[in-house]
Amino acid sequence: MSKSTNTYTKSLRDALLLSVTKKARTDGNGNSASVAISKSGKTYFGGKAESDTNLLDVTPEQTALLLATQHRDFQIVEVITLIDSTKPIISPIALKVMADFANRTGTKIAYTVLDAEGTTVFKVKNVLDAIPFYHPEPSDLVLKKVAPKANWAKLSGHTNDSEIAEALKKYALKGLELAFTTYQGASSYGAAVLTESGKIFYSGQYSSPDKRLMVHAEMGAILAALMAKEEKLTHLAVVSDKFEAEPCQTCGPCRQFITELSKRYGWKLQVYCFAKKQPVYNTYSIETLLPNSWSSKKW
Repeated sequence: MSKSTNTYTKSLRDALLLSVTKKARTDGNGNSASVAISKSGKTYFGGKAESDTNLLDVTPEQTALLLATQHRDFQIVEVITLIDSTKPIISPIALKVMADFANRTGTKIAYTVLDAEGTTVFKVKNVLDAIPFYHPEPSDLVLKKVAPKANWAKLSGHTNDSEIAEALKKYALKGLELAFTTYQGASSYGAAVLTESGKIFYSGQYSSPDKRLMVHAEMGAILAALMAKEEKLTHLAVVSDKFEAEPCQTCGPCRQFITELSKRYGWKLQVYCFAKKQPVYNTYSIETLLPNSWSSKKW
């Protein structure tokens, strides 16, 4: 094991606790956590997010890269994943996620997988070499070169609903600016969540060329809070540049994702759907948005 990899092993074991996993496991592959390492030396630790539907699962590699994009850091040069199993499976989905990121950012990403004992079981200097059959279309996305920024802010002095709504829209619009789209000029969404401790986390969507491996803005803001060990969420807001004069809506997958986590953590979220340019919005409970959610009863 390289000195660099060994340096992150303990932190990756700690990061396993960040994962949102099902109580009942059937795949035998174990929990996992990843760290995305920037050229600057900054690190982004992410756990996996398992969905009751499975279709909404987010790999730890994508969670870590999502956090990097939320901080406007596109210079990721290495990803290390720890899989809590003695016989880990190398996920082609994770390889594809990293290949897409490398394609859009023009970076070369090294990838290492460790097993439960910290032994290297897979390593490649360039993740594109590990998935040679996948050739994403060249990206025309223009990434602004800015200094990495925080993806959260502290809310203070806001006590009533209108003040909270105003603050959430402000940061949902900031999340809109963080949207990691697949091409220049694509429509974007931004979201923000408020925690019981008074922190607001915000995110844009993390798009995928295949339209399948996407992390929507609402999911991104929630994951940002959970990766920061903020598990008590009270409010969520979403905005879109597709809906300038009228309030937008949360999509079905997001409603399912939010509902699953609300049941897991006991959230009673108040959801705000804003118009981008007009002072109008709709407010919902998640039960109103999805009164009859599906469950496999494995949480």
